[in-house]
Amino acid sequence: MPKRLQNSIAESRFLLPFMGVAIVVVLTLADGFSNSKWLSALLLAVTTYLLAELNNRQTLLRIYSRTVSCTFIALLCMMPSLAGNLQFAVVALSITLFFTLTFTTYHTHWAVGTIYLAFLIISIGSLFFVHILYMVPPLWAVMIFYIYSLDEKTFSASLLGLITPYWFIIVGVVYAGQISLFTEHFRALITFCNPADIRLLSRQEIVVFAFVALLYVTGVIHYLRSGFRDKIRTRMFYNAFMLIATIALIGIVLQPALYYGLMGILAVCVSPLVAHFVALTHTRFTNIYFILISIAITSFTIYNLWIGI
Repeated sequence: MPKRLQNSIAESRFLLPFMGVAIVVVLTLADGFSNSKWLSALLLAVTTYLLAELNNRQTLLRIYSRTVSCTFIALLCMMPSLAGNLQFAVVALSITLFFTLTFTTYHTHWAVGTIYLAFLIISIGSLFFVHILYMVPPLWAVMIFYIYSLDEKTFSASLLGLITPYWFIIVGVVYAGQISLFTEHFRALITFCNPADIRLLSRQEIVVFAFVALLYVTGVIHYLRSGFRDKIRTRMFYNAFMLIATIALIGIVLQPALYYGLMGILAVCVSPLVAHFVALTHTRFTNIYFILISIAITSFTIYNLWIGI
């Protein structure tokens, strides 16, 4: 098949360095590296690296390409406020680490330590975004139906991982006589805003979400049509991405107040789907579609920088 512009870009070894420079420039122009932003930027840099490693180790793409991590960076460029939000950064890193660890347990029932660590990370993430605990049942479902690594021992390990951080925290708050801090943290789990109340979001947040949702639909349709070319193992991993992305997408629609936390999950899960579409399609239509997506991302980035300056 002829190599088109999208394929040349997707396979370029200069793509990741270019996108790395781009996000640094965007963040500098948007808000600079103030004390409140540098930690988020560092966590997102680690997330980007882990996405590249996840692609390499699990062969998410059948060719050499850095489009998984580069897609994630592109989504950050679209809305710099995401990259500067600590909740978004922590959740994105937590879910990436979870996939990185649990994917190594595919068809394995004795990786108790790995499963414990994966859910320990999710629990630590819940200290910053408690609603990530709602994703625990879907993550168990991923382990049952797609990774095949959940049994009595690994289930117990996952529970222990979830409990461990709070085990230490509750001792501290009881000793300090601040038990109300502990109860308030979990009370947020039963505090809801009006479903689909878009007034809670800015125009820019709505536009970015709609665009990411379009990318999600594009990636899912593409993978459902062409995923049969991948190995069974790889297909299971993409099914995991699609399931968790779908739940995060629905969560944002129903509870817009959770936008930043759930966008952290959505951005991580959508990136491999979009990368698969960009790197492994070769038609004239997909090439034009890729160009339009690139123009849209660039336009959103410039617009959001302009209104933020």
